[in-house]
Amino acid sequence: MVLTIRRQGMRGSTLRHAGLGLLLGAVVTACAAPYQVVQQSGPPSALRNLETTIVAFDYSRMIVEGMSLDAWMKKKTAEDAEYPKTWLDLQGRWEEAFRLGFSETGNTVEAGTLESQPTAGQCKLVVRVLTFTMGKYFVVSATATRMDTEMDFVVGPDVTDIIALQAAQQAGAFNPSVFQHVKPVGQALGRNAGKFFADSQNK
Repeated sequence: MVLTIRRQGMRGSTLRHAGLGLLLGAVVTACAAPYQVVQQSGPPSALRNLETTIVAFDYSRMIVEGMSLDAWMKKKTAEDAEYPKTWLDLQGRWEEAFRLGFSETGNTVEAGTLESQPTAGQCKLVVRVLTFTMGKYFVVSATATRMDTEMDFVVGPDVTDIIALQAAQQAGAFNPSVFQHVKPVGQALGRNAGKFFADSQNK
């Protein structure tokens, strides 16, 4: 709240102080970490000095458009027998984009599975997709594609660090398809997960 002083000549000062407050608020927001820490190891961090991250994806708890993945696949396959191929294509694009985003922060990335076991110098990152909303574009309105995730970093047999991340991409006239959205969404999630890994090197 800005206190207004009604003395002549003070209006400009009040506005300047209000503007400064807004500016400082913007700076604080901009400096906030792009991830939410649920569990963090250390100090020192268990992720420190690890050279390679094996990335695996877990869809067992995913809710797609308000329904379980199994229910979603049954519904869409009943409408189009070829939909499982469409889904695998969509999933593959997002997973590739995530790995690319993670590697942009300078981390070495390997594709893995939930059964993959990290060895010395490695950790495994399990990306658990919790919700997936597909953006749609209409002339009069548009919605965003959004993913909510939780990610486990595994070192040896233990989950040492857990973060939560969300990302969204608005549908528009020039990018109406969810196939156009999953790449920027995946890259953003991967990049921010990679930033947590990079930040952990100094903890």
